[in-house]
Amino acid sequence: MTFPHLEFDQLNSLPFVSDGVRDMIEALEPAVHQFLPVEVTGRDYVARRHILIVCNRLDTLHPTLTFPRNERGFYDGVIGKPHAIVHRANAIAGYHLWHEKYAQGLFASDELVGRMLVTETSGLFVSDRHEAV
Repeated sequence: MTFPHLEFDQLNSLPFVSDGVRDMIEALEPAVHQFLPVEVTGRDYVARRHILIVCNRLDTLHPTLTFPRNERGFYDGVIGKPHAIVHRANAIAGYHLWHEKYAQGLFASDELVGRMLVTETSGLFVSDRHEAV
């Protein structure tokens, strides 16, 4: 069995993280998210990881600067067409990891992403930085 030892990965669409990533998240948002420990094994013990359950679900999208949105208010952007995700700064203040109520994906603060980039967290995929006003 080949296991790449990624520190940030996905398991059945759930974030799957190392102890180090768990510690970074806990340092910024202690006792907010759930981390379910998993032992990864093949013929031998490979690594300990955690299935990350993100417990913040926020409504942060700016009502007029985020577009396009469908009739129910969900962000409905299409790659290659004009679109923008803009967060309300007061809605994300103090939060570091969350699911957006009206958009898909996992969102993280600049501070958390910065810490992961500085430590060269393997497996991390960072899409465009979104504005906050």
